[in-house]
Amino acid sequence: MKTEWLKSFIETAKTKSLSKASEQLHMTQPALSKQMRKLEEDLGVTLFIRSATGVELTSAGEILLQEGESILSSVHALQKN
Repeated sequence: MKTEWLKSFIETAKTKSLSKASEQLHMTQPALSKQMRKLEEDLGVTLFIRSATGVELTSAGEILLQEGESILSSVHALQKN
């Protein structure tokens, strides 16, 4: 899993929208969608329930959101050393 994908996942989960998250991340919505599909494939789980009105987290998505920021903090701490 790439940390870039995790950052994108967290932004998408918080905004509950691929469109809004892509704007915040300064990337296209199709590129963000592709990242999220790759993350789901990499982890072997579905993270989002997608609809015309946005996205909703699955139970696996809820777990990743809870742990994701901690994971990113740990990665950043390791990179500083």
